[in-house]
Amino acid sequence: MPGEKNNQKPPDMPQNRLTGTVINKRYNIQYKIASGGMAEIYAGQDMKLHKKVAIKILNESYSGIKSFTARFQREAQILSRLKSPNIISVYDFGEFNGMYYIVLEFVDGASLKELIDKNGAITPGTAANYCIQICNALELAHDNNLIHRDIKPQNILLDKNGLLKVTDFGIAKFTAADITKTVNILGTAHYLSPEQAQGKALDNRTDIYSLGILMYEMLTADVPFRGGSSIDISIRHISEKPQAPSEINSSIPPGIEAIIMKCLEKNPDDRYSNIANLKIDLENFISNRPLSFENIHKNGYKKNGVIKGFYKSSVDSRSHSPAGLKDYYHFNTLHRKIITGLIYAAAVMAFLFITFLILFLLAQTNLKNIIARPETLIVPQLENTDFFSAEKILSGSGLLLIKKSSLFSEEIIKDYIIKQEPPAGTEVEKNTAINVTVSLGTERITVTVPNVLSLNKEDAEEILKKAGLAAGKISEQYSDIYKSNTIIGQSPLPMSEVAENSTVDLKISAGAELITVPDFKGYDYYFAKSNLEALGLNVITKKNMDSNLSPGTVIGTYPGEGSTVYKNTYITLFISTNEELIQVPDLAGLNFEKAVEILGAKGIFYEINYIDVNYAVQENIIIAQFPEPQDFIHSNDKIIIFVGRSLQ
Repeated sequence: MPGEKNNQKPPDMPQNRLTGTVINKRYNIQYKIASGGMAEIYAGQDMKLHKKVAIKILNESYSGIKSFTARFQREAQILSRLKSPNIISVYDFGEFNGMYYIVLEFVDGASLKELIDKNGAITPGTAANYCIQICNALELAHDNNLIHRDIKPQNILLDKNGLLKVTDFGIAKFTAADITKTVNILGTAHYLSPEQAQGKALDNRTDIYSLGILMYEMLTADVPFRGGSSIDISIRHISEKPQAPSEINSSIPPGIEAIIMKCLEKNPDDRYSNIANLKIDLENFISNRPLSFENIHKNGYKKNGVIKGFYKSSVDSRSHSPAGLKDYYHFNTLHRKIITGLIYAAAVMAFLFITFLILFLLAQTNLKNIIARPETLIVPQLENTDFFSAEKILSGSGLLLIKKSSLFSEEIIKDYIIKQEPPAGTEVEKNTAINVTVSLGTERITVTVPNVLSLNKEDAEEILKKAGLAAGKISEQYSDIYKSNTIIGQSPLPMSEVAENSTVDLKISAGAELITVPDFKGYDYYFAKSNLEALGLNVITKKNMDSNLSPGTVIGTYPGEGSTVYKNTYITLFISTNEELIQVPDLAGLNFEKAVEILGAKGIFYEINYIDVNYAVQENIIIAQFPEPQDFIHSNDKIIIFVGRSLQ
């Protein structure tokens, strides 16, 4: 289950102390599934709806700290707003006998971490499919101005049907919130983005980096950066370039490796600008289409020159005088016979020698041909086979596959081979190239998608119509920037090439979101504050003496309950006190002694946690604190300070 170490047991195994407990007369706890530092997960039964559920219970050590219970409730509120097949559903939240719980969808399966640990690297196609599902979840979160900040395989559940569920939004943050004070103690070091490790302000692209780490791990069964401590790993995220995944697993295709390396760029501006663009490239990879950022380099060919030689011969000629010839023919008969016999014998010997020499050379040539005869192979049938399958067929066979050309075809579907040369059944030498013509599918007329962003809906529809396109799915989204009826998103993106008569989905601004201020009279300050912030409102606190109410109780709000305000409006919370509430000071960057002096002067109790740091300048310095500065606490509450401890 979400972000925890899985200890799932069948119901007949020894049970936890909470086994058999019935929460609020409805949820029967059956057995523990997983446990972690902040919460435990149990399998349970909803006795009212007769279905299996997962019950997440806050550890007792945190139940008494209001800031932790508020964060726990905030996770439930976030999940309740995000409705997606790829995000775990929340059914209920509450408190029972001092025990805070969230009732979640039960996922019958395992975490992605368990899958990798058990089976090793995941195939590229499956990994891309999984990541598209994660993109679906993150796209919804980002559209709701939420950053997950803790994407890792432990927080991804996979059911038996192959459906992924993203979990554990416990440290998710609204993009408008200030996260620079506590980011260095939240998240998991192996999956932190460089900006997260440096404590910088974050945007949606930090989740893209973490998803890149997750893709890397899926394809190699390991993370790119390891170290002796969280600080070591964080520094490597900031300063080191990761090893190419294909150097670890040579079967990784270049396309998905390029996607991963783009996600892992140190500078967020060099990554995908949003999760939707990443999802498009993952779909391009699966469909064997070019990636959005792919540069196509054409090969240059150099022609070899041929130096033509020549051969020159000369023939000597002799002249013979008539007198010479006459002398010759006056030789006596015997002499002529002897000469004739010698010439005949020489001719016979020459004939026999030449014949023997020719036969000898022919024999030697045939012997060499037999000895040096190259290995031959039979060309397999590749026509009507898709190109990737053809690559697998020829892989290791000793034959080469060359895509010679591509043609449109009404009969052969896209990416399938139309023709091959040499044809199937031909006997060829090893390392012969098999040239193939690949189908481009049915030829279609394409048009360029116009840019209709910032236009009103009516003008956008008219421009799309003139371009040979039509408006498709139209959705609305609140926006503090764009006025109502303005186009703030489109898919496909501008300048994309699509088939004529295709549809373009439009996202239209619904204007600034109006929020109704709830009635929090009588509620605890932390509960009211966290709920108002979850609604996208800013909170200012003012204390009023009221002996009739317990300290920290909400007396009222301004604007009052029922008022409608815009998102990011400041709401004043009036809270009661008969003992002084203490405002938490900002201790970050101070040395330990100075921080203790300030806390002592304010009468605040504290607890110390040490964090290993690499630089002596951070020794004995306050790295972070909890609760955050400017929050209010009771006089008997304590804060946690995180003090640097140098490794040098």
